[in-house]
Amino acid sequence: MSWLNLDELRLKITIIPQIPELLSGTLRRNLNPFEQYDHAMLIQALRALHLQSYETDAVIQSSLRRELGEDMTLIMVAHRLQTVMDADKIMVLEAGQILRGIR
Repeated sequence: MSWLNLDELRLKITIIPQIPELLSGTLRRNLNPFEQYDHAMLIQALRALHLQSYETDAVIQSSLRRELGEDMTLIMVAHRLQTVMDADKIMVLEAGQILRGIR
């Protein structure tokens, strides 16, 4: 793999994590390491992927756990794995059908 040009590889790969704290540096630096895009374009990309709402989702999840407690059944529709990580049971749906149950 020593023949691989790291700069060329980085130009071809993009990673946008649900939890941006996993990467070193700022979110802006990780999204735009070669400074090719302006602020407006980055915000537009984040909105298209709904990544700007990560903090809102974390606040909602924290409030649900605090207010409702442990002894409850909560049915949640989520697009982020982080949202359901603490669930006892997770079901994956497609076209209204359960594809599989996890846990």
